[in-house]
Amino acid sequence: MAADRAGISSAPIVDGHTYLVDCGRACVTQFHKAGLSFASLRGIFLTHLHADPVADYFNYFMMASTTGRKNGHVIPGQLAVYGPGPAGGLPEPFGGRPVGIASPEEPTPGTTSMTAHLLRVFAYTNNIFMRDEDVRDHDSLVAVNEIMPPHSAHVMVEDMGRVGQASHADHLVLSHIENTGGTIDPVEWHRLASRGYDGAVTVGQDLQIITVA
Repeated sequence: MAADRAGISSAPIVDGHTYLVDCGRACVTQFHKAGLSFASLRGIFLTHLHADPVADYFNYFMMASTTGRKNGHVIPGQLAVYGPGPAGGLPEPFGGRPVGIASPEEPTPGTTSMTAHLLRVFAYTNNIFMRDEDVRDHDSLVAVNEIMPPHSAHVMVEDMGRVGQASHADHLVLSHIENTGGTIDPVEWHRLASRGYDGAVTVGQDLQIITVA
């Protein structure tokens, strides 16, 4: 985790409507820093269900139901969420070593089950706030739509140019950046991502705005 970067989250804006792609660590704070409003939010898309893209997922429903009632800074109606269904199984442990299984009764929950569990986890907060303040039941805010689990979750930066070239993309933007060594070197990442790619490459920074023609 790099101190100079929040978790992964992108917010495409189309005709004034915001569509959130992933909800990484601190992205609710970044959402506000970007000048966006819950009232403009029309959908959340979760690319995969590792912890990194869902760390702030439920905070949107907690914050948008309990803040901004007077100024309309709340989720309008029910928010559509699109995310992977259950993975259906676990891969073999790396190196064949013995490992335990967390939640063996449901080791690979999908977006629907994850959301239902979160609703139960935060039931105390929800129930108290509904009685003390003019807030909505969190359950009424979310409508989950499950999609097929992704074939894979991550692509190495060295392979991004090949993917961009095969996709005939004019502009390759690196957004979901993970480097366990800490702060990344944007120049080096740009060089690696440009291999085999003819278009423009941008190594994304927090709160960066990119116009899509």
